[in-house]
Amino acid sequence: KKNNIEQIFDTVVSEGFSGVILVASEGEVVFSGVNGKRDFENNIPIMESDIFELASISKQFTSMMIMICKEKGLLKFDDLVEKYIDIPYKGITIRNLLTHTSGLPDYQIIMDQNWDKSKVAGNSEILDYINIYKPKMIFEPGEKYEYSNTGYVILGSIVEEVTGEDFVELSKKGIFNPLKMRSTSIRSNEEKKELK
Repeated sequence: KKNNIEQIFDTVVSEGFSGVILVASEGEVVFSGVNGKRDFENNIPIMESDIFELASISKQFTSMMIMICKEKGLLKFDDLVEKYIDIPYKGITIRNLLTHTSGLPDYQIIMDQNWDKSKVAGNSEILDYINIYKPKMIFEPGEKYEYSNTGYVILGSIVEEVTGEDFVELSKKGIFNPLKMRSTSIRSNEEKKELK
């Protein structure tokens, strides 16, 4: 008889789920399942060991790096962003960025409209474009909550500014290596370029 997790997995597979699932409890793997193709053209199936882009799930690592910087006395949560990064918006705190209450516009719209898509844009290019095009704020800082990718680009840049080090390398030294997260990393711009 199948347990509930297997039944749920079978259901999502029947609905077209593609990916890897692992459920653990108290350090023990309770269930793992794989379904789908990593390469549809060549009919290559996904394997448990495949690497996936985490996209916005990586925001937790950016938040952690900010917290590490705070613990080291390099910044305070209520510091104004303009203390560290040149952006055309004033009155936004690091806390606003962390909690998605900054009111910043979505940088992806600016980049979609203006960036050469044959190149990979890093945080510095994104910040340059924000300063060039100066899109309007969505709301005043702290007024409400709205999910913000732009805020996390800025947080990553603040980490680099206060430490003088590369965010990718700092994440390895400060999070991934100490926690023995051997299968987790952040791709550098050079590595992203190689994926084309």
